[in-house]
Amino acid sequence: MDCQQTAITPSSRALPISAGTRNGKCRARITRWLLALSLAAYLTPASAQFKLQQTFMNTTAPGWTLSGTAILTAPSIDPAGQGWLRLTDTGGYEQGLALDTSETASPCFSTTPRRT
Repeated sequence: MDCQQTAITPSSRALPISAGTRNGKCRARITRWLLALSLAAYLTPASAQFKLQQTFMNTTAPGWTLSGTAILTAPSIDPAGQGWLRLTDTGGYEQGLALDTSETASPCFSTTPRRT
C-alpha cells in the first residue's frame, strides 16, 4: 500500500503533497483496515480448551484442593449455598491456591503446582 503521492503544479513540476494532505488518504485506508480487523476479532468467538465448572457456593468443593490461605466462605463467613472461593484475605503477603484435582482435568497439562 503506497501512500506517496505528488501534485502537478502549473509550472509542470512534480512536488510532493504536504504531509497533512498525503497522510489523509493513507490514514483513511489504515483506519478502514483497523476497523475491519477489530470487527473480525470481535465477531470471532473465543473458546477455551476446557471448561471447569464449580460454583464454590457450598461448604465443600468436590474435586478441588485448596491450600495456603484459600478458603470457601460458606458457612464461616457466608450462609451455605451463598459462599465464594476466597484465595487471600485483605492482608498482604498471602498466597492461596485452588487446584482442580478431579478426573476431568485435561491430560495436556500438569496439575502439580511448582514454584518458579
